[in-house]
Amino acid sequence: MRFKQATVTGTGAAINVKCGFVPDYVKVVNANAVTGEIMSLESFKAQADGDSFATTMIADDGTTSDINYAVEGTDGLSGYDKSVIAADDALDPVIDSGFTGFTIPAAFQAASDVLHYIAMAE
Repeated sequence: MRFKQATVTGTGAAINVKCGFVPDYVKVVNANAVTGEIMSLESFKAQADGDSFATTMIADDGTTSDINYAVEGTDGLSGYDKSVIAADDALDPVIDSGFTGFTIPAAFQAASDVLHYIAMAE
């Protein structure tokens, strides 16, 4: 089982997170989310790129009239596999360039947001 947990800072643009593997499961929490904003995204490998389960921050007033859990079909998490294995030379016959991980969409975060994540794969 491969596992990575860390925190990244939002940029307002899509963020490619390097894990060393394409995760089977990812959860990202935006610690700066406010009422009405998506506070977390969860994605499983079986979902299409960009599809995630989204949890929205709702007011803590004892009501649940707002939808607080929905499927995000366009601005969700995506697996990211840009690894390139290529022959090099006799001394180092194989090189691995690029990286693998996942992408946090721009629509989920703003510059300076604190983003906590966990990523797992078998």
